[in-house]
Amino acid sequence: ELLAVKRGEVPWAEVERRMDRLGEENDEAAARSPLPAEPDRAAVEDFLVRTRRASAARS
Repeated sequence: ELLAVKRGEVPWAEVERRMDRLGEENDEAAARSPLPAEPDRAAVEDFLVRTRRASAARS
């Protein structure tokens, strides 16, 4: 599909409509997402450290 756009087989107005629709869908999904606005970096760091230690202990 992107190649068709690159080759000029899709009118630019159609591309803009698709981009607008996808942008709206993205905004709606972000508004409904159960994910927090920011990741819990401390929890991620703790998980990574524990995982690496467990992996090293098995080696």
